[in-house]
Amino acid sequence: MVRALGRAEVAAAAFVLTLGPLVLTNDLNAAHVLFAFVLLPVAVLHGVAIAADPVGATTLRRLPRSIVLIAVTAYLLALTLASAMQPDAPPRLIRRLLQFDLEIIAFVAATALLTATSRQFLRLASLGLAAVVAASALVNVAVFLPTLPADAAALLGWRLMAVLGMPEYANSTNIGATYAVVLAIAVAAMATLARTRAEVTVLAVATVILAVALVLTQARGPAAGAVCALAALAATQSHRIRLAVAAGGLLLVAVLVATPLGQDWIERGMSYRPEVWTTFLAKAAERPLLGWGVHTDLTVTIPSGLALDQAHNLVLSGLVRGGAGAAVAMAVILVGGLAWSIRLVRAGGSPLPLCAMITMTVAGMVDYNLLITRPAWPWLTFWLPIGLAAGAELAVHADRHRHDDEHDEPETDEGAVAIRALQR
Repeated sequence: MVRALGRAEVAAAAFVLTLGPLVLTNDLNAAHVLFAFVLLPVAVLHGVAIAADPVGATTLRRLPRSIVLIAVTAYLLALTLASAMQPDAPPRLIRRLLQFDLEIIAFVAATALLTATSRQFLRLASLGLAAVVAASALVNVAVFLPTLPADAAALLGWRLMAVLGMPEYANSTNIGATYAVVLAIAVAAMATLARTRAEVTVLAVATVILAVALVLTQARGPAAGAVCALAALAATQSHRIRLAVAAGGLLLVAVLVATPLGQDWIERGMSYRPEVWTTFLAKAAERPLLGWGVHTDLTVTIPSGLALDQAHNLVLSGLVRGGAGAAVAMAVILVGGLAWSIRLVRAGGSPLPLCAMITMTVAGMVDYNLLITRPAWPWLTFWLPIGLAAGAELAVHADRHRHDDEHDEPETDEGAVAIRALQR
């Protein structure tokens, strides 16, 4: 019974079922309940199922020592401590933050363990996730396109927003980041994990839908992240796939350049980013050690007169909200996640975690802040790529253990961990 419920197929279904309501409904409660009563128990059962395998047991023991996971824990605790130290922090808020801390850590750990121990999980979860997010994006695009303005100049303010999904995070910049991350996952899965023509077709259709939706959001940071991820993916593939990815990227760029949208993106340049960053650096300097906490209103007016409430940079936002500890932890998450994902690719594993991390990191360093929430948009957009990167770290360590110990150990789907589990 435990082995059946801990199978990769069940875990992938639980994963997609849990994250699906974030894009297919406008309710946050469903994802929260499903995480607690479906995904988390299935991930635990998966851990039990692989514990009998020597390499699987090693991966389980390695999980608490994951550098990425430790950095995630440090980041969350730094934000929570900073919030608790504010004189106006209600006890109920701190209790909620601690609860969400544990849930986020559990989600990252579950994603890492499932990713590192089953190629089947990674393939099916990527396929299902791409399908549900693309379905949500298709509905949003279908509702949005009839509002096309007659005046071409008005296109610059014509930005896709979500009417379905992304509850509380439905604005263009937010959904653009999600579409970009899942777009990178879909293309990487199509190039390296898909087994059948049907899977390739689903992923290809999802890629087209997500690319259109991403362009319509006019979210430049996510678009840049997706392009960087595609470039990295192309570098890891055969000449044929490299040409296909390059052609897709060039087509996307050509469409942008040929429209008023692309011209506007170029003209807007850095969009006040230097002013934003220097202004929030000054704000961080007022409380450099502990920060301002997650609940404090940090709206500032930059010299250009624009009022903003976040630093548009993940590391700087960590510094402002959680102090030096949070900033260092976030830097370790990003650098460590990228480094382990690169090591996985060099060892012959899937580039999917790397593509997700590149997209998230590029977008996150020019926009966004990452706060402590229940299952919501940040989980799908940020904690998912981080969990995949932690899985890459576990996979690399497990592969090293396999080579150091027995080379002829029989493998099962649950026990075939690490590089072999994530191989193309």
